[in-house]
Amino acid sequence: MPEQPQNVPREDPISGVFTSEQVPQNRNPELTRWQLSPDEITEKIEHYLKGEIPLWDSEQDMWVWKHKGKRLMNDRGVRIVMSLLYPHIEKNAVLSTLSINEISYVMKFIHKHLSIHLASKLDEYEMDRNDLTLIMDIITNTIWFALKRAMDGAEKKFLSASERRIERTVERG
Repeated sequence: MPEQPQNVPREDPISGVFTSEQVPQNRNPELTRWQLSPDEITEKIEHYLKGEIPLWDSEQDMWVWKHKGKRLMNDRGVRIVMSLLYPHIEKNAVLSTLSINEISYVMKFIHKHLSIHLASKLDEYEMDRNDLTLIMDIITNTIWFALKRAMDGAEKKFLSASERRIERTVERG
């Protein structure tokens, strides 16, 4: 796993939980960049599709990805799936203003086309037909939660409100 920039909260890779002492009190531009970056999400999905899980390495004093699970597809399949996933979870999507109907439409479209694509590539991507539902769930749930951040502009509103609170705090000094 690549090292995170300093001053950016580090989450437990399994639970995704941050403690309050891990989040800086005055917002760092890196925090906003980190919050909008899909890299950590895509990294996790890529590892899960490769059958890797995060385990604590006490010698290195950090989380490391280890092959412990079943590989769900080969490297080519992982690359293609990641390229299909990325546009739906990156900052342009998350900072959009979408209605629940728009999100549902996008999700139906993605589900239909992704399921057809994966079913047609079982052999090429070395996938087990029995794993298709799991693979679809991993991908579509990730997209769903990313797009929910855009529902009614929620992510934009949150970032804007956070910046205003920080500015007021800094002004009060």
